[in-house]
Amino acid sequence: RNRRVIPSVDVGDVLAYWHPPQLGIPGKNVYGEIVEPPAPRSSTFRAGRGVRLINEGRIAVAERPGRPFLKKT
Repeated sequence: RNRRVIPSVDVGDVLAYWHPPQLGIPGKNVYGEIVEPPAPRSSTFRAGRGVRLINEGRIAVAERPGRPFLKKT
């Protein structure tokens, strides 16, 4: 029987870390031409109910126990 583990968190558990975007390094295409990397896009965390952002918004921490989920917007 295949049983799935349901993820759960307690108060104070770290849910996610945000790392700022960094510029990539140039590469080459199949013709040997230099290809510049695209500019990094900026992004931020948005905390929902039961989540607190700490360390200047770089770490998401659970404020209450439960089952975490990610909502893409």
